[in-house]
Amino acid sequence: MIAPFVRAQFFPTPRFKSGCPTDQTFMDIARRQCNSTHGEICGQVLRVPIVEAAGHTGVARFGWKDQHASLLSFSGDAYLNEMGITSRLFPDEVTKLCNTASEPNNQPGPDGDGIVMAMQEH
Repeated sequence: MIAPFVRAQFFPTPRFKSGCPTDQTFMDIARRQCNSTHGEICGQVLRVPIVEAAGHTGVARFGWKDQHASLLSFSGDAYLNEMGITSRLFPDEVTKLCNTASEPNNQPGPDGDGIVMAMQEH
């Protein structure tokens, strides 16, 4: 007998160039899986806030634990938390513990947008 509640902890990293399914595609896959197995295996579609679109949500699919719905949100979060680079979406540094002097050019710019465009092209 299959255990009734088996959940995967992590979703594999999406491969670029292989297309980016829409939110509806993910919901349809989860629904069909549940119907085809008569409820034995059912996917769970998580919806999370989209950082660059206040008040909107999308299907979680980017990030180590699927915490982002868009590539722009994911890359901004990754740059901040993995390299300490701020952006217009994530303008505040994680810690200011060793930042004792003010920085004259410490204004977030749209750099993250260009990085996302480059990721989508390749």
